[in-house]
Amino acid sequence: MVREIRCLSSWIEVAPALFISPTRTSNSSSLETITEKEVRNMMIDEIYKTRIFAYVLICWLVEDLMLQS
Repeated sequence: MVREIRCLSSWIEVAPALFISPTRTSNSSSLETITEKEVRNMMIDEIYKTRIFAYVLICWLVEDLMLQS
């Protein structure tokens, strides 16, 4: 009986790693806990940024209207 010859080189390319070290360091960043106070401060910062943007936009529009008249 004749044995079939298989191409094993393609198997090597898809073979998974046999051993992954449990002490291997991760390349991904760790997650940090965000406290309620930090969330509140971020929300307040966003509100102030929005208000400042709106104020600057209104000032720019008023100045533009004054220049046109």
